[in-house]
Amino acid sequence: KGKHLAEVVHFGDQQVFANATTYTCLLFLNKQEQEYFHFVKAHHLSAWQNDSKTGIPEDIESDKLTNDEWHFVIGAGKPLFERLNHMPIKLENITSKIFQGLVTGADAVFIMEKLSEKAYQSAITGKTYHIEAELMHPLCKGSVNLKRYHIINVKKSILFPYHLKDGTAKLLSLSELQQHFPKAWAYLLKNQSQLEAREAGKWQHEKWYAFGRSQNLSEMEQEKILTPSISNQASFTFDKSHYYFVGSGGGGGGGYGILLKEQYRSLSYFYLLGLLNSKLLDWFIKQISSPFRGGYYSYNRQYFEPIPIRTIDFDNPTDKANHDQLVEWVEQMLALNKQRAANNDPHTQKIIERRIEATDKQIDQLVYRLYDLTKKEIEIVEKKGDC
Repeated sequence: KGKHLAEVVHFGDQQVFANATTYTCLLFLNKQEQEYFHFVKAHHLSAWQNDSKTGIPEDIESDKLTNDEWHFVIGAGKPLFERLNHMPIKLENITSKIFQGLVTGADAVFIMEKLSEKAYQSAITGKTYHIEAELMHPLCKGSVNLKRYHIINVKKSILFPYHLKDGTAKLLSLSELQQHFPKAWAYLLKNQSQLEAREAGKWQHEKWYAFGRSQNLSEMEQEKILTPSISNQASFTFDKSHYYFVGSGGGGGGGYGILLKEQYRSLSYFYLLGLLNSKLLDWFIKQISSPFRGGYYSYNRQYFEPIPIRTIDFDNPTDKANHDQLVEWVEQMLALNKQRAANNDPHTQKIIERRIEATDKQIDQLVYRLYDLTKKEIEIVEKKGDC
């Protein structure tokens, strides 16, 4: 409001302090009103420490600052980012929900290793329990299971003490558990003290076996796009098998789900999946997302909502043909990744991987055409030019 920002030095994922993992920027204020502020991306910490004039600098108008999140995109990619950012339709406009996974407050109790159809190993006791399969659901753990165009090696299940009806999840009553799911009830009773101790004892009441949060309980059974919440590249995939997933936590972390609005279902989840996994939209996300060590980025709702979406005019033959072609290639990517995971022959795997790489490139080229990118803009996205 007062235009007192004079300079920002952004270090990205570089670690400024030797003994602490922190993500640092320097912010300089001036008592006098500033029409512009100086922004520097210090890509190489050691070089910047020797000479603070190194890095990518740019002067930005103070009027560009708002109460919203600050996204400072500078250099050769700035015009492309601004053009994409000004597209009228965003992901938030076409989705009914972009949501986190389940929060149990006691993953060691509710999340178990599946040994057979009704046998599950508990992390908290280390013992095996036979539990009614109706309450056990396959569970994905973020980056462990959610991969680009594929869901792999799902070995965990979650005990879900709820009943789904008409799109609503209702906690099973004590009598329902005792009468219809006695084995699940016996297991929960063994862990009652741990469940009641959640949040400093706030769960010492009759619903002590409920999840810590009631968020998104009914969304798990729907067809959806899934992604890990932290990744080094776009890793969106499609779920039609009603996988459950968690919102956070260790051992692979959490993830996010994406549901299309009914009026945009004609676009197809596969069309949207192709856009989201493309180099172009991944480049866009990385301009606004939070970087982490090792080249990882945050993939969550606040960075998904502003993603520009190229909608389709189905009355336009060219538009419809492009949509259908993208859907076809995405279906191929899903099938090829499934084949690769199921095949142990190295030679066959290499053949499949070459087909995946070729199809991926075709998708990227089609997305570039859909978004009307120039040759120079494509070079920027693919980091072949001065970015």
